[in-house]
Amino acid sequence: MIKSVHIDTERTWRGGQQQVLYLTRVLKLMDSAPVVICQPGSPLAKAMSDEGIEHHELNMHGELDLPSAIRIAKIVNESCADIVHAHTSHAHSLAALAKIFFQRDTKIIVSRRVDFPLKQKFLNRVKYKRADKYIAVSNAIKDVMIDGGVPKEAIAVVHSGIDPYKFERASKKPLMKEFGLTGREKIIGNVAALADHKGQSYLIYAFYLLCKHSNKVKLFIVGDGELEGTLKDQVKKLKIEDSVIFTGFREDIGNFYDLFDLFVMSSHLEGLCTSILDALIMNVPVIATNAGGIPEIIKNKHTGLLVEKQKPILIKNAMMKLLSNPDDAEIYSVNGHKFVCDNFEYHLTADKTYEIYQELVE
Repeated sequence: MIKSVHIDTERTWRGGQQQVLYLTRVLKLMDSAPVVICQPGSPLAKAMSDEGIEHHELNMHGELDLPSAIRIAKIVNESCADIVHAHTSHAHSLAALAKIFFQRDTKIIVSRRVDFPLKQKFLNRVKYKRADKYIAVSNAIKDVMIDGGVPKEAIAVVHSGIDPYKFERASKKPLMKEFGLTGREKIIGNVAALADHKGQSYLIYAFYLLCKHSNKVKLFIVGDGELEGTLKDQVKKLKIEDSVIFTGFREDIGNFYDLFDLFVMSSHLEGLCTSILDALIMNVPVIATNAGGIPEIIKNKHTGLLVEKQKPILIKNAMMKLLSNPDDAEIYSVNGHKFVCDNFEYHLTADKTYEIYQELVE
């Protein structure tokens, strides 16, 4: 059985950490005894503890943290690991540095979940030469990596996975009471970090245009991030404060998906977007931009509506179309639900990842 050590340097909980949880959960069921290295007190550390997965809490600082790299190498060597799987950019750097101290031919695999262009700086050139394989979560990311100089034969595409049943107990009722909703409103939702590449500013302006045609709509923006203040200022300037709700970070995400009549993802850069997958497993009709790997999920007029990125007027038109054509919206949500369950279930993702481990070790 192949032994693996997984490194995640994030202190928050987002899609990448959910993927680490899913993968190591399956590896544990396979008796593969995964080991996770994560930040002290992080949500991932708590999740590993709850799952009974061996983990080490290590205060990792930046990409050139030599003491952390030495500690990582010690854990790798003591675990007799065949694979080190780096799940973040900083984890990639630390794994590349730790490789100096490996006592056996341990292979390094790096997951890349964003479609940002690769920066051509010295550190990147060094660390990209020290990984044995890359896992891109979409074909769009693979293309970006090839453009950045990574050999295409070093890249495998494995889509992120989701648990189709994780929200089966979700209910919108607590939210109806919390936010004073009557049930007569149409609720549009967005679940994402409040960051530039997620494009909430385009969504807010599209919603402002929509409000000119209807006053029975509300927009819920679920998540936190560095642009929260900027986005709230935009809402205030557009005078739609009564119709736009910023919830901040929430753990009851499933309840929000049960509340939404439409889900809109307005990114202009996007690796794949598991929030779209979550919306579809909850049978929420989706409108999304053609950014990054999103078209690998949303097939226009089949699993949802796909619009040009950074075009608020097109987002507004798509929202009006689905709100006024509930039959089309239901067809897209049914098709989307089936497509996600057939192609993005997390056991499939874990199996494909383990196959890559096997290829490298053999």
